[in-house]
Amino acid sequence: MDTVRRTADFRRIETLPVRSWDVERFDPQPLTDRLRCENGTMTLRPIQALALQEMIDADGLLGAIGVGHGKTIVSLLASSVLPTERPLLLLPAQLKRLTERELLPEMRKHWEISPLLRIESYHEISNNPEVLVGYRPDLIIADECHRIARCGSARTKRLLRYFNEYPETRFVGLSGTITRKSLEDYWHLLLMALKQKAPIPMKYNEMRTWAMALDDGIIEMERAHIGALRHFCDNDQLHPSRTLEEKRREARRGYQARLTGTSGVVATSDSSVDASLTIAKRSSRQVYNPDARSWIVESLNKLEETWVTPGGEEITDAVDYWRKAREIAMGFYYEWDWEEPNHEWLEARKNWRRYVRRETQRVNNIPWVDATWTIFDTEMQVTQACERGDLVSQEYNEWITVKGDANPKTRTVWVDDTILEDVIELACDRDTIIWFEQRAVGERLKRLTDWPVFQGGQNANLEMTTHVNRTKGPCAASIRAHGVGVNLQSFNDCIVLTPPSSGATWEQLLGRTHRKGQEADEVSVTLYQHTQEYQRAFAKALENAKYIEESTGQKQKLNFASVAWCDGAE
Repeated sequence: MDTVRRTADFRRIETLPVRSWDVERFDPQPLTDRLRCENGTMTLRPIQALALQEMIDADGLLGAIGVGHGKTIVSLLASSVLPTERPLLLLPAQLKRLTERELLPEMRKHWEISPLLRIESYHEISNNPEVLVGYRPDLIIADECHRIARCGSARTKRLLRYFNEYPETRFVGLSGTITRKSLEDYWHLLLMALKQKAPIPMKYNEMRTWAMALDDGIIEMERAHIGALRHFCDNDQLHPSRTLEEKRREARRGYQARLTGTSGVVATSDSSVDASLTIAKRSSRQVYNPDARSWIVESLNKLEETWVTPGGEEITDAVDYWRKAREIAMGFYYEWDWEEPNHEWLEARKNWRRYVRRETQRVNNIPWVDATWTIFDTEMQVTQACERGDLVSQEYNEWITVKGDANPKTRTVWVDDTILEDVIELACDRDTIIWFEQRAVGERLKRLTDWPVFQGGQNANLEMTTHVNRTKGPCAASIRAHGVGVNLQSFNDCIVLTPPSSGATWEQLLGRTHRKGQEADEVSVTLYQHTQEYQRAFAKALENAKYIEESTGQKQKLNFASVAWCDGAE
């Protein structure tokens, strides 16, 4: 078992000054007076002023500023408090147009925002290298910086290469969901923002050991011992009588104190709104009679037994199974839409996917399996092993031979509208937002009702915020397109049709309505939990939210919410 060691870099982190402050007692008036326009009437909140002061003091910032605390103003004013000639603000593509058309003109009425500020989307960074090398920004402000959490993505690689080439570039990263499940989500963001003053190892291998000790969801046989991390902990909580899980949680709290006590790191530790938050889980008994053996129930049972979809598609791995099960839970599946079926292509694909499933299920993570065996979790891993020659597969060779012979489209097959009929009946007399995951669900709701349905698109955020600010009654929105960055606090009632399994996604989603400016005493959420897959997804999200709060100190709305079954159902 590996262990966290007290290396030279660990001692560097130990000796970083520990800052202590009380957000509520921080006086925002000096910075408000400095940054407000002559005719401006807005005032900075304490957390906003503190974040701006921290980035001044540390020459950069990583702000784990919770949803609804007002980080948009911080992102717009960063270039007004830090010395810069070429500031660049990065936003998700769907928020760029909303910011340029609505938010920025309004904020300029109140604040002295730098006229040099350039706004681009993360999508543009991925597709156009000239945004960085051509403009040569000396300050990069990344709002919703969890969009560059994955180091393997094109946008993150380009940013990392840029900071490696121009290390003097200042960085400000802001997000209401700074991490999803690992220190690796924000390790590079801390280094870009604080460099040698970052409270995390500079070298990847050492950081990875920390992550293996602190992260959630690590297989116990692979987990690292907390080792030197005990120097950040309360020794009474590390008594031999404590369980390993208790010691790990204490190590997370100790790390959190070191992280959030460092100059240049700001994390909100309270809710941005006084309204209560309730999540009512809607069970299968309330949706349909389980004794009637609905198509959804029957199809999910068959999927579990055969790993074959109702359309005859072979499931390859757990991720593929999860996605197909969530589709069936809504009452539909996908099938090939052929003009003339290519039977050779279909047969080769079926055999290949069946082979992949055998490989991904081969050892099932048995602890005592021969260490020389390779464990495959996904189709991609099996494919790469076949390409390298580590696996010899006739099915792979036959599939590669015919793979390019066809490129059929798929079509949605709706079989059972039970769930959508239930949500229509539930929402028809309510001012509510119905949140969904799959595009097909939004299209079906549009066909079955006259309600506005907001999918993705260039002007989607602007259209949705315009609608909800002017109109009540039910509407439906894509979690992927609208579950981040938009202010929807004019509604206080939501229905979540397809529960995310990520605590970070839930934090953003709940923050659309449970945020500053919410005038209702309570925000209520009805959550569909009519299948085991949906129940497992929500349970996973609850665990994930606990990890995020323990490791970063950033309060999570799932931990704040009151969660119960509707009408006492179980």
